[in-house]
Amino acid sequence: SAVYDPLLKLYAQFNGERASDLLEEMQQQGVVASEGFFGSLLARCSESKNLAFAEQVADYLRGRSVMSLALYKTLMKVYASCEQYDRACDLYMELQRVGIQPDQVMYGCLVKFAVKSGRKDLSHELLERSSGIGASAVQSYMHMIRAAGRDGDVDRAFGLLQKLKLEQPALLDTPVYNMVLDACMTNGDKNRGAKLLCEMRAQGV
Repeated sequence: SAVYDPLLKLYAQFNGERASDLLEEMQQQGVVASEGFFGSLLARCSESKNLAFAEQVADYLRGRSVMSLALYKTLMKVYASCEQYDRACDLYMELQRVGIQPDQVMYGCLVKFAVKSGRKDLSHELLERSSGIGASAVQSYMHMIRAAGRDGDVDRAFGLLQKLKLEQPALLDTPVYNMVLDACMTNGDKNRGAKLLCEMRAQGV
């Protein structure tokens, strides 16, 4: 393992083809490396946008049934760095199949990627599942409200604000209100924008 570690880390970032050959050689030699080592490989793939090698590493880890939440999160970052948001979202389905529960950070990222890839149903499902998980919930709501504004759906933006008021009132803050206000202004809904501004002032937001 000590021989392969530095070379694989180097090639993962600068020479994907050589990294692939070296990983296969390591497998043939029966060399076993730690989860931290493979996490480092995937992180370097994210930096260099080396998607092909990242997927080879993930397939190797799946074959050994050692894909952990931490490794899934790092693989998700590789997809995101390559702007493969739809494939990043697909990892959520895989996590469900293998019985791994995303943490608050992953939920927040998945909501963002679902919005970016236009998977509205999935973004709402993820929002429901991440509700109540602190800061992650706020970020998820903000991604959804921003997307509603871009889609010209002011009703949806207000619906999300109302949902947050009912479920997580303690998490309401100025950025959330401003996001809804921006949706109003962007889409020319001055009346609701003015009413929301009055509400914000009344609440000292």
